[in-house]
Amino acid sequence: VRLDLKTVRAIFCRAMDWYQNRVVTSRTSFSTPLQNILKRSWEALPDSEKSAFISDVLDAPISGIDGFPETSSQYPDPGYLLDFDFDPLEIVIEENRRQSILGFLGRALIVGGEARERALHRIGWMYSCGLISKSEEPMVANALWGDDYISYKGLPESVRTRDWGFLVLPEPKIGIAEKRYRKMWLNTSASSVGEAPNVDDLLFNVGSAIFGLMTRNRPLIFSDREIKYLEEKISCWAQTSISYPSDALNSQLTLPLYQSKVQKARDTIFGLKFVLLEVDLSEDVAKALYEKFLELNKSQAPAFALGPGLVKSLPVLSGDIAQSMRIALVSDESPSARDAARGLLFWLEISKELGDAVQPPPEDLVREIGIIIASRRRPVLNLALQTAKWVFSDGEGRHQAMLGDLLSQGLGYLAQELRYDRDNDQTDDVPLLRWGCAHLAVAMAEQGFDKDSNVAFWVNSAQTDPLPEVRHARRPTDKTSY
Repeated sequence: VRLDLKTVRAIFCRAMDWYQNRVVTSRTSFSTPLQNILKRSWEALPDSEKSAFISDVLDAPISGIDGFPETSSQYPDPGYLLDFDFDPLEIVIEENRRQSILGFLGRALIVGGEARERALHRIGWMYSCGLISKSEEPMVANALWGDDYISYKGLPESVRTRDWGFLVLPEPKIGIAEKRYRKMWLNTSASSVGEAPNVDDLLFNVGSAIFGLMTRNRPLIFSDREIKYLEEKISCWAQTSISYPSDALNSQLTLPLYQSKVQKARDTIFGLKFVLLEVDLSEDVAKALYEKFLELNKSQAPAFALGPGLVKSLPVLSGDIAQSMRIALVSDESPSARDAARGLLFWLEISKELGDAVQPPPEDLVREIGIIIASRRRPVLNLALQTAKWVFSDGEGRHQAMLGDLLSQGLGYLAQELRYDRDNDQTDDVPLLRWGCAHLAVAMAEQGFDKDSNVAFWVNSAQTDPLPEVRHARRPTDKTSY
């Protein structure tokens, strides 16, 4: 992947051939190497080059379809290379081939099992890019839902697609996916514990839906009754004690069970941070949630991302939440420091998205990002670079002016510290940090800092960097990094 474009293109073509080789499909030991070379060679291609391979990726053979051997779920699939942020304007597919691809994927959907999962991802990508016409939607809907969709009450079967995903795919009857989604996850009339979903699962799934649908310009609107229902679930979760100690070494749980509980908490926090943006909590519920917020921030599943939602419901907490983030950012506890950096970025994004509904983070807290970069504080340096890039890509001008000198200073030091020919105790960080510096410099240059010598150095050096992700540094089309 550190080769010239012509060679990388040839490597990707070779990997696609290997994917179809019957010797390769029959040996599980080839799965991981093949997946790695597919992903890395694809990453090494700029979007303008990827567009030429879109048709090949979409109609690559699928497990168990048209004579292709049945493979395990671990066997790679080129379809998963397709990124939903890909610019549809760069996609060109010959019409006859597009129709052939759609028919092929429709057959795979009907077959079910692993073939269905792989085809569903490709179909979803095509639909999001406008590659399925209105007249073709009924055929896709029928393949997704089946002829007897009325006979069952749930959503179509899928292991990997979230339930909300069916709200943005063709339906056999307009609105049926949303109706059934609400019945599953927002059923305010559930009369027994058995009928109501687990509160952790509910918050994760509803929050994921809010986020996923928002990024696709398909907001999920809640009724007053559903808002009340969600507040009750948040109150229930806030009053539930944490089910694992702060340190695995002091736990009576087995390590896998401990890790499972930590991951469950992280999933719930991910969903809850979006649910909080839709619900105005009562003061009592907000205070109870704030107490759990403080407790979680001492655990292996910090909850700084809940800060913006708490500030929305109880603005008086803004100063205390900002102070807790500030302390975490300078701490030696890497999980806490990293989560605080992510929480700050989320706060910046949400305060811009919702305007007056959420107070923005204090300016002295935002300035910490510049200090981290200027002092090259390693535990959170990569996240600080990403946050600073967002400030210059989509943030406020006052923050850009406040951070400019600090960022220039940091970029200057990092130009020397991240040289490939220099001995470095943390060499694993070098490619990632060079990526962050390049993207930050491009964003700063677009906002008038192109004359700054340190910014100019990174913009120019990125163009010849051996790593493709650095070499292709550009302003992303997706502006949200939630």
